[in-house]
Amino acid sequence: MSPGPATPLSIDPALMTQLIALMKRLAHTVPDVGVQVDKALSPLHLALHGPGTARDLGHRIAAKVPDLQRRLDLMLAAQKVALNTSRSLWADESKWLSTTPEAGAATAKRLATALRTAIRTGTLDPHLLTELQHHQDDPYFALAFATQFPPSDLRQLLTALYRRQTGLATGPDPDALAELDKLSAALSTTLATASRGAGDLQLPKGYVDQLLAHLDTPETAFALNKLLRTGHFDDPFLREIATKVYDFERAQPPGSLYWRNLMPATQPMNDLPAAYKDPMAAVAAALAHNPRAAQDFLTDPGRKPLDYLMRERVWYEATDSDLGHALEAATTTFRDHDLPPGQSRGYTSALIASWALRFWSNPAVQSNLHDTRQSAGNILAAYTSDLNRLAGRRVSQPPGVSPIPDSDPHLRGVQPYGAMLDHDGVMNVMKWAFDDPVALKTVVAAQGQYSINVLNERAAKVAEQVRSDFERWHRAHPEATTAEINEQRQRILEDRMAGPGGAAFSTDVERLSKTLYIITDAGNIAHIDRADAHDRVFGAFKEAVTSVADLVPGPQGKISSFLFDQAKSAVFGQMSTQQGDAARSQAASTLGQSIDMFTDITADVMMRHGLFGDGEVPARTHPHASTNYPRGSEGDFLDGSRIVLWSQMNHQQRDAYSEWLSLGETGVVFRDPMRAVRDGFKQAGASEEPGP
Repeated sequence: MSPGPATPLSIDPALMTQLIALMKRLAHTVPDVGVQVDKALSPLHLALHGPGTARDLGHRIAAKVPDLQRRLDLMLAAQKVALNTSRSLWADESKWLSTTPEAGAATAKRLATALRTAIRTGTLDPHLLTELQHHQDDPYFALAFATQFPPSDLRQLLTALYRRQTGLATGPDPDALAELDKLSAALSTTLATASRGAGDLQLPKGYVDQLLAHLDTPETAFALNKLLRTGHFDDPFLREIATKVYDFERAQPPGSLYWRNLMPATQPMNDLPAAYKDPMAAVAAALAHNPRAAQDFLTDPGRKPLDYLMRERVWYEATDSDLGHALEAATTTFRDHDLPPGQSRGYTSALIASWALRFWSNPAVQSNLHDTRQSAGNILAAYTSDLNRLAGRRVSQPPGVSPIPDSDPHLRGVQPYGAMLDHDGVMNVMKWAFDDPVALKTVVAAQGQYSINVLNERAAKVAEQVRSDFERWHRAHPEATTAEINEQRQRILEDRMAGPGGAAFSTDVERLSKTLYIITDAGNIAHIDRADAHDRVFGAFKEAVTSVADLVPGPQGKISSFLFDQAKSAVFGQMSTQQGDAARSQAASTLGQSIDMFTDITADVMMRHGLFGDGEVPARTHPHASTNYPRGSEGDFLDGSRIVLWSQMNHQQRDAYSEWLSLGETGVVFRDPMRAVRDGFKQAGASEEPGP
């Protein structure tokens, strides 16, 4: 029988520290005990020899201490970059391929020698690449390799292989270039593993300076872009790289070799790709993999890099997308409201988001960062709670973090720190970003998910009030008949929907629909009466609204960026041209489709919480009360307690659904919510119209 997979060992670094201290003491005390035993046996002419003696045991214990200490140091270093705050680290021994530092050094020496051969020949042995990939996460190997194959060799290797493959008379070899990309990724991961060394095992002093030597040459910039794009580097290591590249760049005068390497019009004749000659783009790509380092660098109070990178620096060859990804990591990864501002990563996230969105509102920044539209859309989606505070607010707000204790009282629990957003500024950002249909889809999906969560919590409160009222009545009327029970339950439901609970629900519907109008207005499609079916923005919106109604509520309480990522994945996974074509036939306009989508969302939330009455009776407000389309008929548009998505309904179901929405009986509980949908769009449209 083959052995199963190794079980990870949960190690508490504090306990391991105690173990090492105990072993150090034993290494001295055990031999002393052995000496005393030898003295006691000497008069009897007896002695203990061999590997089992106390002296040998003490030697073995002492020999293990340095190895355990190195392991502990490396685990503590790895723990710093872990996203959790647990005291215990799950140590995956499968990545420690080298049992000792000496074994790791031997492997590193062998592979380094083989790679130097590749520099001379310009070809890469596939088996060599496979072995490097196999060892890239091994700490002992990585640290030894960084010493034996220094940055100067890395630069020479990557540039030599690239030039060899692109300089062939027959043209570049795609397979060989793909192998080079794999090699770059393996080297990047290896360097990242080495960067997390600690204690006696660390990168050589001055390694970062070696890596950044000759930063104004295309070769160094090319190597940096290859070496920093894949690995997850240690915080101090990456911050040192970022600040030194930043300081070097800021010190370069216009027209210097550094800037000529970046500008297409002045780039020196060189066979290295233009898009890989920007050291700052390499830094941004690395920061995108380490949100903590990204936050620390972007909020450096002395350098103020966020202002410079977004408003002053010129980006070429679509490298601005790397900056966009770094901004996403710095603003959406950490969201909390549990710690005071000075200690909270979530506070820093909101602060960077607020300033970034303010900078993005400048047309000059939009022109320079034209490849960051999707990143702006992702950040807007992550801060949907703050976006929903903009409806009707025209007073300018300075950038910053929302000072209110709970940034979104519409949801259960204290929500993460919110970003202060300016109405006109955010409108400018959205109008620019939504020229990318994917960005529009992303924000529509986030607004749909947020709306479903808010309405789900509000509907749950109304349903609980109905249950509480009914149980109180039933206890007072234990002899009530089944007919009386059904009638009273329905009467309580209708009273609640007509009372404060229903009014609060409708108020939320109206507020949320206003925000969706703002989004469509920013996309310049809110007033399209009959859009061209081939218009890419309108088509993207139509696909999105057709799919959003099929989203389900996320966990109650705090909303995270992960929830919006799930919504985006769900909506994008459902999208197809057929679904877009299946949007309501009577709603050819964007506004009509928005209203339909919100109507569907509202009705579905109410249905799931029983706010249309008991379907078993069936109540007069429930779809199964229909004589034309009863339960189980071709027109039954319910799937359990859910309304079937419009795009998935058959012809009879669509007829039944449309008829049910128009019935007077349905309107007893649904009239106010449906009116709130239309009023929200109408009021938002009026408030967005320019004044005289």
